[in-house]
This record gives sequence, structure tokens and C-alpha cells, in this order.
Amino acid sequence: MKISTLRRGATTSILVLAAGLAPFTASAKNSRSRPPQLISMFARDGAAQEITTEALSATPDAWQNIQYHSYEKRQEFTAVFARMVAKLDGDIVALNEKRATMKNDARDWDFAMKELNNARANVQSKVTDLSKANTAEIWTDARDKLGVAWDRAQSAVEAVRKSTTS
Repeated sequence: MKISTLRRGATTSILVLAAGLAPFTASAKNSRSRPPQLISMFARDGAAQEITTEALSATPDAWQNIQYHSYEKRQEFTAVFARMVAKLDGDIVALNEKRATMKNDARDWDFAMKELNNARANVQSKVTDLSKANTAEIWTDARDKLGVAWDRAQSAVEAVRKSTTS
């Protein structure tokens, strides 16, 4: 949410970020446990950038937040995307733990998990390609291919979750 206020004749823009975007990802009770943090859009110190990166990566539609970042914003893109991949890896670990407790036939789960592992490897391959991009045109192409790989990985996570029924 962007708030503009007048202060001594100059306009100051402030970006309001709730810690971890709690209203979108947690219950109302939990969202009140930590007050919102005000961060200037112009702040470039490490703490403000870290909070912004964490908040962007924590949203359910994190890819939509960064999918059009330009070559000039590649550092921010990479920081947010690294956190998204860490969350994906956490989801994979949790799904593997769930597999250990399954009592039903797990063939569908195993098939879906194989696709998820393939999709995760594809994401890593595209991240590597993106890191090698040295022009805006090459970077944009690699970023778009990474988006396709990311969508595949997210679909695969959902398929594994749907096949988990114990």
C-alpha cells in the first residue's frame, strides 16, 4: 500500500509493509502480534531492503510481484526469487515428511513427486541461465523462461498436495 503525505511542501512516499504481509498469510490474531513496519521507498539500507525482499517473497503471488523486473532490478529479483525457491524447497521437505506417514497406496503421490522433483531441477537450470545473462535482452528472455519453469513447479506442488490423502 502506498501512502503519500505532504510534509513541509514536499511529498514523501512511504511504503507500508506488514511484517511478512501477515494479513494475507496469517490469521487476524497473528497479524496483530507484530505492528506494521514503515519503510521509505527511498531507503537503501540493508535492513529495509531485507524486509522488502522478505515481504515480497512471502506473498502467495510472489512471482507476479517480480515477473516484470528489468535487468537493472536483477539484484532485487534474485534476492526475492532465492527466498521463493527456499520456500519451494521447504514445501518439498514437508511433502516428503507427509509421504512417510501415508497409509494408502502412494503410487499417485510418487508419480506427482517425481514431476515436482523434475520441475525443481528445471527451475534450478533456469536460475543458472539467468545468472549468466549479461545483457538486458538475454536477461529478459531467461527471466521469462524461469517464469514458465516456476509455474510448472507450483503446479507440481499442487498435484502432490492433491495426491496426499492420509
